[in-house]
Amino acid sequence: MKGSRMRLIYLALALLLAPAALLALLVLALTLGGHAPARWLDAAEQQLSQTLGPDSLALQALAPLRELLDEPSAQVRQAEAPSAPPPPPRWAAVHEPPVRSDGARVLRVGPAERLTRIAQAAREARDGDVVEIAAGDYRGDVAVWLQRRLSIRSVGGNARLWADGQSAEGKAIWVIRNGQFDISGIDFIGVRVPDRNGAGIRFEGGSLRVRNCLFWDSESGILTGGGAGKQDMTLDVEASEFGHLGFGDGYSHAIYAGAIGRLRVSHSHFHHGRVGHLVKSRAAFTQLSHNRLSDEQGGRSSYEVDLPNGGVAVLVGNLVQQSRRTENSALISFGAEGYRHADNRLYLIGNTLVNELPLGGAFLRVADGAQAAVALNNLLVGPGRLQGGGALEQANNPRLSPQDFVDPEHHDYRLREDPAHARLQWLAPALAEVGGVSLVPSAQYQHPRSLRRLDRPPRWPGAFQDAAAP
Repeated sequence: MKGSRMRLIYLALALLLAPAALLALLVLALTLGGHAPARWLDAAEQQLSQTLGPDSLALQALAPLRELLDEPSAQVRQAEAPSAPPPPPRWAAVHEPPVRSDGARVLRVGPAERLTRIAQAAREARDGDVVEIAAGDYRGDVAVWLQRRLSIRSVGGNARLWADGQSAEGKAIWVIRNGQFDISGIDFIGVRVPDRNGAGIRFEGGSLRVRNCLFWDSESGILTGGGAGKQDMTLDVEASEFGHLGFGDGYSHAIYAGAIGRLRVSHSHFHHGRVGHLVKSRAAFTQLSHNRLSDEQGGRSSYEVDLPNGGVAVLVGNLVQQSRRTENSALISFGAEGYRHADNRLYLIGNTLVNELPLGGAFLRVADGAQAAVALNNLLVGPGRLQGGGALEQANNPRLSPQDFVDPEHHDYRLREDPAHARLQWLAPALAEVGGVSLVPSAQYQHPRSLRRLDRPPRWPGAFQDAAAP
């Protein structure tokens, strides 16, 4: 009798644990294939609830599995209110001449000036003028800029713009309508709008250069227009920081470039995305050079770099890091929403790619249909693969461990010593440049938000050439 009772107990335990074991194997297999466990647990939970009911044992078995994998449910994740620490202290003044034309006026904004509000300067400025904004806090001071050519810069340190519940046209702190703009030394903080896409800057036409700016705790950082008639739009971003951005639904991003002509981003820092991507670009030409795109502790970005419609993309000398709480297991995605350009080529050269997703993932995922995809001289850290089918040409992408770097816990991925097993492969002459952009690194990102020129040709793969050995 006792033996029969024990057999029944074992059978009951097996029936109870079998769904959890099968689901665990399923999640493991799918994750190793390049999918984030949170998404597959969500899908399994939805399917089990629909087929077996909300009180099924199989559904209840998901709870310990989620706890084991440290993957809270979609409801728990969505209920987590977006929060961000206070923005970093205002940066010191950067001395650089403004972009100005002959006969340009200088309009000064500040508490001691005739113009005390930025919105006043936006109404008064004429084409070719220079707007200088004194360092300090400007609250609820939103503006639409209608000029055809304008330089806007801070004086004495960054000017800090707090949305405080306000927005221009329900879109952003600043709306740039259609002109040639040069903006430097401005902080854009805390934008919320009804459509959940409030940006620091909404850029709708022309050309825009952004330097030494901060985008913090908003639904979007920079959001551009795009599409028909916008192919001549260009966006250049340098030495800027994008932190704690996104509504949390996956539809808002730190930078979202629509179908414009060109996006170029250099020596900038992106971190702590809220489900959306750090950089999403539908541009015909995308250049990301010597940036730090890092999820960091608590970040939940989806892709770090999303190029959904292809185009020509050049990624050289970037540190790209994905945390274990990512919402999508690929760091870089190319062509996932279908190729819409005549020319679709990706060049991933000399980057350091770090995947902290414990069960797998993809450093790169290229959809079928690209004319070319080249991955060369990248350092790979963590599990995962480069995925691209027949279009992907890959060479000399060695895999190192965190112990090979100076301080990976704090995102210092400089090499500890000369990695004899990770030597550089020189590019073939045909791959020396693409679209006027060199594929041979001549600089490296230096934290925070700066660029250090190399005094000699690169010696190792990856984004950094500062190894301890000479």
